[in-house]
Amino acid sequence: MEEDNNAAEFKDPVPWRDLGLQDYPQIIKKPMDLGTCKKNLLKNKYASYQAFLDDLQLIWDNCKTYNVSGSSIYQAAEWLEKQTKKFAKTVGKEIGLPDFGSSVTAIKKKKLLAEGDEAGAEALTEVSFEEKV
Repeated sequence: MEEDNNAAEFKDPVPWRDLGLQDYPQIIKKPMDLGTCKKNLLKNKYASYQAFLDDLQLIWDNCKTYNVSGSSIYQAAEWLEKQTKKFAKTVGKEIGLPDFGSSVTAIKKKKLLAEGDEAGAEALTEVSFEEKV
């Protein structure tokens, strides 16, 4: 994935100070990037394959949360998200994992529902960009 031209903007943490994005830390509570994912993989920090996929999805979700729909970086995140899902589906079938969710929130919601925690799942509703700001 790192070789994909669309991935260039996602290889390192967002330099929000350098870019003058003072609201970035208020909107994006858990930053993630491909470089950090790679470091975590190399250091065996992921307890499961799903934890790794969750971090990849977090990258795309963060980008789509902070950036305007239709912008070039938003479109790059959408493209890479699709590639991630294709990869996850192929590998997941090979190792017997369930389908990869559409967002970190969706994954958490499915897990809570599977555990019978309907109230917790209900509390995990998607919020609009304006509400996050």
